[in-house]
Amino acid sequence: MGRVGFHGFDAMAPQAALSRTASATRAAWMRRLLGRTNGA
Repeated sequence: MGRVGFHGFDAMAPQAALSRTASATRAAWMRRLLGRTNGA
């Protein structure tokens, strides 16, 4: 069973608080995944 929800919401309303939080969370996760903590 796949995930249920509205995919692409952050592209539809990038200024929304939820979109900004989701984007920041994804970026932080990717930095951790790649072993980068300084954002560079």
